[in-house]
Amino acid sequence: MSQMRKDIFTDRWVIVEEGEGLQPADFHFKKFARNTGFCPFCESNEAATPPEVFAIRNRGSSPNGPGWSVRVVPNSRPRLRIEGQLGRRAEALHDLMNGVGAHEIIAETSRHNRSLHELESEEISNVIRAYRARILDLEGDERVRYVLIFKNHGEGAGAHTISHSISQLVALPVTPRAVKSKLMIARDYFALKERCIILRRAPTRVEGTKATDHRECRFCRVCSVCVTLSL
Repeated sequence: MSQMRKDIFTDRWVIVEEGEGLQPADFHFKKFARNTGFCPFCESNEAATPPEVFAIRNRGSSPNGPGWSVRVVPNSRPRLRIEGQLGRRAEALHDLMNGVGAHEIIAETSRHNRSLHELESEEISNVIRAYRARILDLEGDERVRYVLIFKNHGEGAGAHTISHSISQLVALPVTPRAVKSKLMIARDYFALKERCIILRRAPTRVEGTKATDHRECRFCRVCSVCVTLSL
């Protein structure tokens, strides 16, 4: 299992991987080319991945089989694992905990030759539905403090290693310092101004309707900052 260590100089947590870690070859970027060979994320290759934790499927199709449009599986080489306890502890000046959380892969389409920006609107909507479903599910785990969804794109991000269109999800047992700072700033702004800081940065009119507070801001309905402030 990996380990999480707190940097006492920056007040940030870092994930320390077990084993050999990065190798020199990992820093040599390869020119991106969509691989047409075997892909574990393509339809009909479901047995090549860990069992799915969520999928948007055709009616009548079976889990871990063909017939899906979006599929979420645990990462086969996870940085954080769902099993185990946090085991918070101190060693000398350092705060430590076990690498408990989640690391998942979201296959955005069953078709190997499509990127996210090439999908139809309904297909992209299904990807977002999968994001939401996984966040809500992980919200119920008291060990999870923050869920990050990200997508590597391009050679510099290391996307040359997997040519299928995927996103990744990482559930952390801590709130990143940068996120915590933004939440505190937004909370203090709302306490002082009684207005949402996100709304102040958005246009004053949305589809011709004047927005007067955070409850009328469409963006705020999916913004963790404003959801927190409106509770």
